[in-house]
Amino acid sequence: MVVEQPKKIAINLLSGFLLSLLGTIPLGFINLVALQIFTNKGELDALYFASGVILVELVVIKLTMSGAQYLLSKQKTRVYIELFSFLFILGFAIAGFLSNHNGKSDLDTDFAIAAVHPFFYGIFLGCLNPIQIPFWAGWNIYMINRKRLIPKKPFYYFYMFGTAFGTLIGMIVFVLSARYMLNQSKDYLQNASGKIIPWIFLTLAVWQGAQMIYHYNKNRKSIK
Repeated sequence: MVVEQPKKIAINLLSGFLLSLLGTIPLGFINLVALQIFTNKGELDALYFASGVILVELVVIKLTMSGAQYLLSKQKTRVYIELFSFLFILGFAIAGFLSNHNGKSDLDTDFAIAAVHPFFYGIFLGCLNPIQIPFWAGWNIYMINRKRLIPKKPFYYFYMFGTAFGTLIGMIVFVLSARYMLNQSKDYLQNASGKIIPWIFLTLAVWQGAQMIYHYNKNRKSIK
């Protein structure tokens, strides 16, 4: 028993870290905003922003840990979540295009967060990222079934700590890598980055819309 408990703690901690790290590094609108804040406001503000995002993520993980089976069984709810996510990301793309048309390029200026602390902006965007609900619900079920997550105290606390650390490291890796590539690029590419980002958001919106349509057609009978 003395040996078994540290082993379970290590499994929960490492599983949460790896899952969150691999889920954070890929391109997403949260990472793009973090990159903009890092570029325009500096490292500390970007860290505050990441802390706000992580706080919301931890709340979502805790809630979905107990209601994962219910959320995934309600296909209609899942479609509504994906629809909201699609509209939200599309809104980012449209705002970016409008900003470029008006001669602006900074996302933090576009969304009028100059007077908002980055920590609270991170909370705001984290709350408006509903796709993380089915993401964590699905993975929590899988991890529990594989006994990589023990939904009992104190084990799931280590799982949540691992996910928080994994998200932070993933965002840092993305932001620093993207910033390094921009610094190594020619001046015209750096100036064009503000024009490229809305197209990236539009691509993400199209992908999210395709996923939503696929899940709807696949589960049409159970939704009605």
